[in-house]
Amino acid sequence: MGGASESAGDRRKRRRREREFKKHYARGRGESDSTQRSYSIWRRRLPYACFGLAVTVGAVHLAAYAGAIGVRPTGLQDILIGYPTALLLAVAGGILLPAQRS
Repeated sequence: MGGASESAGDRRKRRRREREFKKHYARGRGESDSTQRSYSIWRRRLPYACFGLAVTVGAVHLAAYAGAIGVRPTGLQDILIGYPTALLLAVAGGILLPAQRS
């Protein structure tokens, strides 16, 4: 391949086929570029959404426990439901964070 007997037209065709193959291969299973872009955006936003939700759940349970909200949960509800939920959301957000490249 690519020898001296190859004509300019053949080289162009081969390069075009290689570009099309790379373009298709880079997209994965034939998904469109907009699908890949949409997945990439959610992949970046999901960890921060989990962290935000964890902070919100923890803050609401802390406020409820302090009596700032009209409903005052029992100690077991806070210990067994609210704070572990906030912790699990924070851990999930940490796991989903993309690795930092240096």
